Amino acid sequence: MIDIDDVIHVPALRRPGARGDHRQYADTLWRARGHWGLIGVYGTVSSATTLAWQIRRGLPSAYRPAGACDAVSCTVGGECRVYARCKSGV
Repeated sequence: MIDIDDVIHVPALRRPGARGDHRQYADTLWRARGHWGLIGVYGTVSSATTLAWQIRRGLPSAYRPAGACDAVSCTVGGECRVYARCKSGV
């Protein structure tokens, strides 16, 4: 479960139809380990779910090693969102 008080701002939030810079996103999350960041808003539940799965497995490579970052997808106000956090001590 994500604590809304624990969500940080990740620069260059991805919106549907735009390409994101996961190195930039991951860098922000690595510097704020343990805090959740909104990675982006996606066009479908499937694309959001797939990205959350990939992040947990270290794909894109900015989130490596596999298992170093948590990620979840959820729908908020009709938007398909992905939140992620990098774990402390990794």
